[in-house]
Amino acid sequence: MAIELNCPECGSVLRVAAENLDRQSRCPSCLHVFIAKYESSLQDDSRSTSGHEPALLMGGRERASAGSIEMIDQGQGAIDPLVEKEVLDRGWKALSEGGVPEFELNPYSPVASVALESDDSGELSPTEITIDSVLSTSWAIFRKHWAMACIAIIIVSGVNYGISFLQNLLLMGLDGGAPINEAVTIGLQFLVFAIVWVSGLWLQLGQSLLMLDICRGKPVEFSRIFAAGSCLIPGVGAMLIVIFVLGVLAAVFVGIPVGIAFQLSGDLDVLLPVGLAGVAVGAIPFVILSISFSISQLLVADRRCGPWDAVVTSMRVTRGNKLVLLLIGLVVSAISVVAFLVGLLAFCFGVIPAMIAVGAFASLVLTVAYLLMTGQAIAIPEYNTVRN
Repeated sequence: MAIELNCPECGSVLRVAAENLDRQSRCPSCLHVFIAKYESSLQDDSRSTSGHEPALLMGGRERASAGSIEMIDQGQGAIDPLVEKEVLDRGWKALSEGGVPEFELNPYSPVASVALESDDSGELSPTEITIDSVLSTSWAIFRKHWAMACIAIIIVSGVNYGISFLQNLLLMGLDGGAPINEAVTIGLQFLVFAIVWVSGLWLQLGQSLLMLDICRGKPVEFSRIFAAGSCLIPGVGAMLIVIFVLGVLAAVFVGIPVGIAFQLSGDLDVLLPVGLAGVAVGAIPFVILSISFSISQLLVADRRCGPWDAVVTSMRVTRGNKLVLLLIGLVVSAISVVAFLVGLLAFCFGVIPAMIAVGAFASLVLTVAYLLMTGQAIAIPEYNTVRN
């Protein structure tokens, strides 16, 4: 059961669970923190002679009349009529006495008022983000759920390591086995690499699903890591599009100039400076395009976008946020370096835990940035969950 109200800062229409009134809430649009409250009408708080209930003003808008309150379903299932009547009766009694309704808190419920669901059919609202909003929100979630996020990274890394180990065994077997046709050997090696690459992408999509659940305040189920089969083909398609575009860019700035230089001079010593010059010139467009495509896999996992739609939507959503995303990436990279050095100082035993923690935090940062850029709400620990 949830109540509609307005953000006092930007006026966005928000919803908050009734049991979490009088608690700190954060608007997903402007990140303003406020106390979600009932506000009694300026009229007489007592029941009118016509038998109507007193009006409730929620964020300045009248939402109750003729003895009824508009209740908004938040995907939590049907409300028990007896429970609803008891809650409303206590609320009206408190209002008639000039007070604020008090509702019992469920000690077993999460800190957030309600777990958020992804609306696959809803329109995204591209929003410009700030470094502070992304990092502060990510840190708040990481502090609360660091163990779950780190376990997810351990599972994904462990499975990837196991797959790589099997890959090496297969390649060694192909190299040292009975002589077979060279074309067949190359084909089998390519097949092994393709399977390993697709498996890694599948785990990446599953990790995204789990991190989205954490950011939305949903129960953490590690089986989600292996539940990305339905979006694997679109994910592969989107990744191939990204690889093709970046490959064409590399060819234009590096491959073609190096080939022309070699044809004209025939001197191998000329290739290195030409290649370095091409890398220097092409680095900026390469970084820009990489950032533009950075959330395409999250769009596939979260919104079930097709390959082309995921790439195009990623470019649209990241427009106006590229510099912020670059700076966030640099900050996370700096954190990684510091964590690695601290791990080395701990007789090298702290390197692996430090890298796992940084990997979990970095994954949450990307997920939070994606949700904020697309205008979706986040279940921030210690704050009510409110959303448009």
